[in-house]
Amino acid sequence: RSFVVSSGIANDLITVASVEIGREMKRYSKGNPTNEVDTFVLTQTLGFTSTNVQVVRGIANDATALIKQGVEVESGDPVFKVSTLEEAKMRLL
Repeated sequence: RSFVVSSGIANDLITVASVEIGREMKRYSKGNPTNEVDTFVLTQTLGFTSTNVQVVRGIANDATALIKQGVEVESGDPVFKVSTLEEAKMRLL
């Protein structure tokens, strides 16, 4: 969250989902899973919206900086939506 805020996104535009819990099972020597839990994997999704395309693109490109800080991150491609489609059509015409 602090990485996104420091990049220019207001704190009230950030949404944080609940924590999801997954399990990785121990495996037999041939690779088949056992019924015994090896590790639990906790994940949490953070999202935000902004009208500033450059800031969003910058955050997407710089998210790997968190890995250098020891934070395990998965970053997806940003999604850009046109919210004023009718205006855009009129400008194009």
